[in-house]
Amino acid sequence: MPAAASGPDFWVLTGSRTPAKLGPEAREMIALAEAGELKGRRVLISGGGSGFGRAMAIAFSAEGALVAVGGRRLDRLEETSRASGGKVWGIPADVRDPAQVSRLFGLLRERWRGLDVLVNNAAVLEPAALAGCPLDSWQAVLATNLTGPFLMTQAALALMGPGARIVNVTSGLGFFPMAPYGAYCVTKAGLNMLSRVLALELDERGILVNTVDPGVGRTEMNPEAQEPPEKVVPIVRTLAALPPGSPTGRFFKKSGEEIPV
Repeated sequence: MPAAASGPDFWVLTGSRTPAKLGPEAREMIALAEAGELKGRRVLISGGGSGFGRAMAIAFSAEGALVAVGGRRLDRLEETSRASGGKVWGIPADVRDPAQVSRLFGLLRERWRGLDVLVNNAAVLEPAALAGCPLDSWQAVLATNLTGPFLMTQAALALMGPGARIVNVTSGLGFFPMAPYGAYCVTKAGLNMLSRVLALELDERGILVNTVDPGVGRTEMNPEAQEPPEKVVPIVRTLAALPPGSPTGRFFKKSGEEIPV
């Protein structure tokens, strides 16, 4: 990864390996990353209307980050915004739909002109044994849990520069299979590999990609769970604000313990 530096002669290697001088906005973004701070950083969280995404959005905005949340249900996005004291910007968007993803990032470009942190958190769970899983159920889980992060990441990269961070939210079922959650297991395993490949591809651009397994928290997916969704906030916050030269392509539990892969 190119080393971060300051001053008028600071250069980095772009994805095309062509030297490019950084402007003041890129310098500011790298300075924030070096300081390990979220204040002033532009953060987008998918699935921000409930659960883990909602908890992250409220906490990050309280720290002074500019936070936008995407989701399919406008009422839930509005609830997140109200809970943050109006600091969180809710944008209705279905990660399965390329047109809606394009609209979402068009709005971000107009207001923020860039993006520093993407948290791919949106996911769905539809129990069904693979042998009898209806095709539409399979496709629905695949579209949200794997194609969605792919589309979101592609669009985000057009707004990201050195110092940007991507955090993907996986599941223990992406490492260890469990019936009858075949489609969910497969898509989370796919998300894990997506994270590892992106980490390799984006390292030379100074963009770090890491993954968090939040475990079982009290969300719409697991309403009876005891642990509140806020328990995952610290590790995601840490990964979102990592300084240059930090780990990339790694997997972590909500406790901060690294998961060997």
